[in-house]
Amino acid sequence: MKRLAIALLASTLAVACSDDKQESAKEEAQEAVESVKQATAETVEATEKAVEDTAETTEETVSSLTEAAEENYEETKQKAEEMVDEAEAEADQMVEDAKAEAEEMMHSAEEELEEAEEEVEEKVEDDQ
Repeated sequence: MKRLAIALLASTLAVACSDDKQESAKEEAQEAVESVKQATAETVEATEKAVEDTAETTEETVSSLTEAAEENYEETKQKAEEMVDEAEAEADQMVEDAKAEAEEMMHSAEEELEEAEEEVEEKVEDDQ
């Protein structure tokens, strides 16, 4: 826009050779300067609006990402807690199963010991 105004000013001055036309050229130059000022003001306003829009969009994006991260954290935390609970339940069950098996083995061993003692007693009695 500035280049257009400068070109217009230059062409106006070139045409304005006489004193009569210099006043007209001066007015046209003033108008060109005012046009440049207006265009600059509009550009500044548009730039400010774009900066505001960008800042707002950035803020919304950060907010959305923060919310998503918080949700993801909570979901991950909940899943981890569920996995820990499941692992603890499985460990408890394994301990219970191991106890039951150990008791069964002890009972079986006691029965075998009793049988062996009876056999030994019978042999001792037979030998006497």
